[in-house]
Amino acid sequence: MNLTTPKKPDFNEFRKLFMEQLSLISGNNIDDPFLKWQETGKRETRLKLLENFYAKIVELYGLEIEQNASLVDLDGYIESVIVQIHHTCSTMYLVERINDKIRAKMN
Repeated sequence: MNLTTPKKPDFNEFRKLFMEQLSLISGNNIDDPFLKWQETGKRETRLKLLENFYAKIVELYGLEIEQNASLVDLDGYIESVIVQIHHTCSTMYLVERINDKIRAKMN
């Protein structure tokens, strides 16, 4: 079977990448995923981070997912944002694997 979907995003790698992007975009060394999301910067900064992170997901994992606009204003921890995006990516990964298997059977 030749799946076109790359490896499934590992949560720890995913968190590390998100935190690296957050530090880069915010200009601050943020390493605590339990910091309040709203305290990481202005709304524009959070929006830019999410846009860049979704682009990274496409680049690294080949998963194109809809951006969840409500995450920009989420009242919770950074970890909550990471968990929600990771859950969506994991779900899309499974969907793509199923689609690949169906396509393989059709050919």
